[in-house]
Amino acid sequence: MDEIQYIGEHLLPGKLGHLFVVVGFIASLVSALYYFFGVQKGDYGQDSNWVKFGKWAFVIHGISVMGIILTIFY
Repeated sequence: MDEIQYIGEHLLPGKLGHLFVVVGFIASLVSALYYFFGVQKGDYGQDSNWVKFGKWAFVIHGISVMGIILTIFY
């Protein structure tokens, strides 16, 4: 059987999109868990470490979702 040769095919956008999906999924899980633990401990304030880390994970999730959309449009 002949070997498949990918001449002129761009594989980077597919790999970049896959990376964004994985990072977005992990960041959404981390954000949900940290917000949940923050509520369970009664730390509702903005200065809580649980809430701060949850916010950063949510921001990373948002950036990765925008990266997914931009990769699809590319």
